[in-house]
Amino acid sequence: MVRSETLRRVRPFPMKHSGLHDIRNEVDSMLLFKPHHVPLILAGDKTQTRRKWPKGPRAKVGSIHECKTQLFGGRPFARVRVLKVYQERLGDMPEEDYRKEGLYTRESFRAVWTEINRSYDPDDVVWVVEFELVT
Repeated sequence: MVRSETLRRVRPFPMKHSGLHDIRNEVDSMLLFKPHHVPLILAGDKTQTRRKWPKGPRAKVGSIHECKTQLFGGRPFARVRVLKVYQERLGDMPEEDYRKEGLYTRESFRAVWTEINRSYDPDDVVWVVEFELVT
């Protein structure tokens, strides 16, 4: 009798290289950002993003994501580790979160949100992803 074994995709263990943690084998997915977000993320000024993910979050706490400005082609400009994922109404966004989005006021956030998503409705429930830059 021959036993059939199911092959599972297993993430490799993190490697050590010259004393630094190598995350190349740990990248879970990709997050797309607009080009004007790149310097804000690299400077640590943008540490949150809000997303309309109708089928649920595409990021989980602890996961590492490559950050890119285009879906196909191009190299990642950064890698980030997800710290928190939760839902929130756009209209309930706390004042301090505008800075975490790399902005300073509700009006500037609303303008950027409308540019990206074509409309702003304070009753829309979105996913909030807090992250940190991984070097």
